[in-house]
Amino acid sequence: MKTNLKAILSSLVTATCFSIGAASTAHADHDDLFVSVNAPGPGSTPGAIYQYTPAGTQSTFVSAISKPRGLAFGSGGNLFVSTNAASAPPTTGTIVQIAPDGTTTAFATGFPADRFLEGLAFDGSGNIFVNSSDLADPNLAGTVFKVAPDGTVTTFGTVPAQAFGIAVDSSGNVFAASAGTDQTIYKFTPAGVRSVFAGPANFTGAQGPIGLGFDSSGNLFASAADSAGSGEILKFAPDGTKTVFATGLTNNPRGLAFDIDGNLFVAEVPATTSGDILKFTPGGTMTTFATGIGRAAGNSGPEYIAFKGAACGCPGPAGPAGPQGPAGPQGPAGATGATGATGPAGPTGPQGPAGATGATGPQGPAGIGFVSGGTLLMKQGSPAPAGFTKLGTTQIQYKDLSSKNQVVTLDVYQKN
Repeated sequence: MKTNLKAILSSLVTATCFSIGAASTAHADHDDLFVSVNAPGPGSTPGAIYQYTPAGTQSTFVSAISKPRGLAFGSGGNLFVSTNAASAPPTTGTIVQIAPDGTTTAFATGFPADRFLEGLAFDGSGNIFVNSSDLADPNLAGTVFKVAPDGTVTTFGTVPAQAFGIAVDSSGNVFAASAGTDQTIYKFTPAGVRSVFAGPANFTGAQGPIGLGFDSSGNLFASAADSAGSGEILKFAPDGTKTVFATGLTNNPRGLAFDIDGNLFVAEVPATTSGDILKFTPGGTMTTFATGIGRAAGNSGPEYIAFKGAACGCPGPAGPAGPQGPAGPQGPAGATGATGATGPAGPTGPQGPAGATGATGPQGPAGIGFVSGGTLLMKQGSPAPAGFTKLGTTQIQYKDLSSKNQVVTLDVYQKN
């Protein structure tokens, strides 16, 4: 099942990335690794492209290719390689297209003279980005070129020192290695605006960035080596945070590539012997995948590597959305906010006009205190009201407002 699943995933990546030409039958398995070899044989033998099965079996995919460097797969299983013809000055850079059957044609030739082409990567629209060094400049200053799907070459950006690897993230940002005295990885937006992604402080001593490659989580891996060949593999999170993924490499690490299982492969090209390819598990465990690559002379071994399944270097289709997880526990209640300060009192409004005095009503009978039926009780000694006859007096006891007992004598009248 694992082999079938890997083939299916690889075909999905290929199907979503192709932007030039129609798909064709692939000559090699999607798990095969392809390697640009600077000089595989003795003397001035031209370079070659080697092919490795997952078990490490080597074969020659293309022979007699001039100083091949960066390589990446595009549409229809075609392999694109940056090459450099240097039989006589000036050096001429060319990007060649190699069909699955090994047929080689020139794809882009519009590069300035003496630009040595290095790393190569696709964006999701089928554009090729290639890093290059100016052989006529003392610092080997670099230029990043953009090659459209029709082969048109334009200048995309520049780097200050010798140019090596290049990589494109899922958002179309281009990352370019500038080694030598610069020791910097530059980031270019899709519009070509340049910024520093990882500066010299990220590299030990005289090391500089060489090979670049993204894993499936968007982390950028970089091989770094000094003039003695000592190197490390560095891992940069999308925010630029650096960790050391592997250290103690001694054979001048260069090109990087990830297989579909997340294993990292690293090409090494020693100064005085043939080269090798290392394999790292996602956890960092190292094994030697292939050795004895190229002739036993300086800079004659493997330079850059690519898996056939990683066509275009762009992300595959998004998977279906996963189920919604359960709701998390309710958080604690927030603290009660402080009471706001009382504002100042407003000004006193103007006094309204005095009300009109009401008319005085007729005076009631004096001393009337209580009337029940035809009986009238009045304060003792009050004038007798008209229409009533005095019957006598009576006393009534009550409590005043302070709860003291009080006695009052009242006159009793009867209505006539």
